[in-house]
Parts: sequence; structure tokens; C-alpha cells
Amino acid sequence: MREKFKAAGIHFLVGLVLLSAVFCLIYFVWYPAPFYRLSGGQDLMELIFGVDLILGPLLTWVVFNKKKPLRTNLWDVAVIACVQLAALGYGIYTVLQARPVFVGFEYDRFRVVHANEPDPKELLKARAVIQRGLPLSGPKLLGLRKPTDPVEKLNSTMLALGGVSEAAQANLWVPYEQVQSEVLAQAHPVQRLIDRFPTQADKIRQLLADHQLALDNAVYVPLIVKDAFWTVVLDKHQLDKPYYLDIDSFEN
Repeated sequence: MREKFKAAGIHFLVGLVLLSAVFCLIYFVWYPAPFYRLSGGQDLMELIFGVDLILGPLLTWVVFNKKKPLRTNLWDVAVIACVQLAALGYGIYTVLQARPVFVGFEYDRFRVVHANEPDPKELLKARAVIQRGLPLSGPKLLGLRKPTDPVEKLNSTMLALGGVSEAAQANLWVPYEQVQSEVLAQAHPVQRLIDRFPTQADKIRQLLADHQLALDNAVYVPLIVKDAFWTVVLDKHQLDKPYYLDIDSFEN
């Protein structure tokens, strides 16, 4: 029995080291805060941990038997490890495809776009905006132009009704710099947010203090991330550095 636990323990430790590296990649690079929670990175990582960190060592514990020849035990563990690696590879691929790639300004709000949302064929039309392809180091800011003719507007509306948000329609993408004046026009002073949510005032002021934002310069725009509603806080003199608050700032 001791040998079983030892083999399973070694398997567990090796898996823990590997998954720790994967976790760092996901948490710090692909899904930087707060997107690890908002965009589903946490749920996907928990699934990967459950399959690779628990199921693998458990199977090793079941099949390992000191009465078997060493070669047989090594073969059994190798097969389990191969299955684990295949599952881990698929899990990493799934996480990569679901990662947040853009925070797009969608005319009067921001919306997070994930890698699996834009039509791959339409991405070819956005090469001028995404010359290096979809980002791998966290979501970047993006702008949207309005449809230029009735046909394009109708197509955009139908796609949105079908679940493809305007922010995920690559043919509408423009560099964020082109829409910063529109962002400022749609933004509201953060003081208004404090007045609307007095119970959240300390959280809002703490965010400003953490990032050295003056209240007089701070503005906000609502944010949609999948089914969640948050807030983007910006310095009106530096609109390319977003900060995020878990407050639903949409107004009815």
C-alpha cells in the first residue's frame, strides 16, 4: 500500500509542477485580472486541475502494484501520463480559444471580445487593425466604426441578433485611437458613479488611489463581459489605460 501512495504522490507532484506553469501562463498572460474570473478562465482552469491533478494520480494509485514487473508498472504509468497530456493539451487549446482578446468600444459602452467570437474569415479584413493577429498577452483596446450603408447595417444587426455582438464583427474594427473622442463624449464623471452607488464609494475611491487617478479627471463607461456588467474607469487625459470595477453602471 505504501508503494501505491508513493507512486501516486510522485505523479501528483509532477502534475502539480506542470499545472502550476500552465496556471501562470493563463492567469498572468492570457487572462490577466479581472478577466481570469470574468471571462471564464477560472472555471476552465478548475476543470483542467480536476482532470489532470486528481484523476491521473488516482489512476496511478489504482494500477500500480509492486508485484508487477517494473517495466509493466512504468508502462501503465506512461499510458496514464500520455492520456493526461492529451487532455491537458486539449484543455490548454480550449482556454486559448476562449481567451479575451479585445475590449472594444461599442458606440456607448465597452464590450469584451473573446478569441472564438469573430468569424475567422472576417479577421482577414481587419489586418490593418490587427497586423500581428489576435493578441496573446491579454485584451487590447479596440474601436468600432458604424456601418456605412443600409446593407452593411442590416447584416450587422442580423449578426448581433444571432449572438455575434458588433464588437466581435471584425469588419467594423478600427484602431482605438480613432474613437477616443467618442469615448470621452460618452463617458461620465466618476463622481456621478459615487453619487449613484454611495455604498460602493470606498471601493471606487480605493481604485482611484491605487492607480493615482484624480477624481476630477476620472470618467467611466459601462462594460459588458459575457453575461456580466462591469465598469471601465479611465483618466480623461489618458484614455488608453482602462481600470475595471465590478459595478453595473448601466442606466435604465
